[in-house]
Amino acid sequence: MNDRRTRKDFTFKQLSCLADVCRLGGYAAAAREQKLTTSAVWEQIKRLEQHFAVRLLERSGGTVRPTPRGRRLLELVSPYLTGLETTCDSFHQEGELYPEQLTVVSQLRVAVEQIAQGMASFQRQFPSVRLRFRDTTTDRIQELVLNHSADLAITLQPAVPFSKLLTFEPMGELDILLMTPQQHKLAKVRKLQLESIAEYPLVLAERGTYSRHCVEEVFHRHDLIRKLDVAAETPSDVYTPGFVNAGLGIGIGVGIPSGFLYKDLAVRSLERWFGTIRIGFLWRRGTTVPPLQQILANQLREKLAQGRLFKR
Repeated sequence: MNDRRTRKDFTFKQLSCLADVCRLGGYAAAAREQKLTTSAVWEQIKRLEQHFAVRLLERSGGTVRPTPRGRRLLELVSPYLTGLETTCDSFHQEGELYPEQLTVVSQLRVAVEQIAQGMASFQRQFPSVRLRFRDTTTDRIQELVLNHSADLAITLQPAVPFSKLLTFEPMGELDILLMTPQQHKLAKVRKLQLESIAEYPLVLAERGTYSRHCVEEVFHRHDLIRKLDVAAETPSDVYTPGFVNAGLGIGIGVGIPSGFLYKDLAVRSLERWFGTIRIGFLWRRGTTVPPLQQILANQLREKLAQGRLFKR
C-alpha cells in the first residue's frame, strides 16, 4: 500500500471522477463533465477503490451515491480539488481572461436592493462580465454551491452547521426591525418597550421562517407569548412592509433599515431584544477565491454596511 508504484496510481483524475459521480449521481453524467467515456470514468473509480481497498460507491434506485467510506474520502479530498480548480480560475483572471458570466445566489430577499447596488458597481468596473442573480431557498443554497451553479452565494449563518464540504465567511449583519406607519404611537416613543409592541396586532412572516422563530422565541422568553396577536402572515419578510402599509398591523421582520421597502414607514431596530443576524458568503471548502469574485464580494459587503448605517 505504501510503495512508490501504488502511490503513483493515486491520481487527481481519479479523485475528480469520484467527486463528479457523487455530485451528479451517475457515471454517464460524470463522463460528460469529465469529457470521457462512461467506461473510462468507471475504470478511474475502480482503480481508486483498488488503491484504498474499499468500496467507494453504491447504487441507490436510479442513482449512484458514495458509501460511508466514499463520503469520508470525498470530505478529505474536496478542499484540495476545489483549491486546484479555483486556482486555475484565479490564474486565468489574473491574465485578464475573464468569465462571460458570474452567478450570484441568495435567499435574502430583504437585501436585494444592496445586492443589486453591489452588482451594479461591479459591472461598471467589468462591463464585459454578465451578472446573473438567482433567488433560492435556504435548503437549496448548499446544493447550488456544491454543484458549481453559484460563483458567489450569500446566506444567513445557520443554526445547524452547513455540510463539511462548505465554509461560511461572515460578511455583515441584518436587523430585526419594527415597522409602523409614520404617525404610529410607537414611532414617536423615545424608549421602546417590548410589552408595548405586544399590545398591537402584528404582521409576521409565516411559521417556519427564520424571523418568525426569532419573534416567538423572544416573546416566550419575556413571558409575552400569550399576548402575541398575529393579524396577518406573509410568506417572506420582504412582503411584511406592504401589509403594514395597508393597515393590517405593525410588522416585525428581518431587514436593512435604509431599504426602499420601508421608505413610507417608520422603522426601528429591535437589536436590544433580538440582537443582530449574521450573514455571509458560502464557499466550497478549500476555495481560492478568484479576483473577480473577491471584488464582487467586497462590493456587496460595502453596500450592505452602508445600508445598516441608517437607523431610526
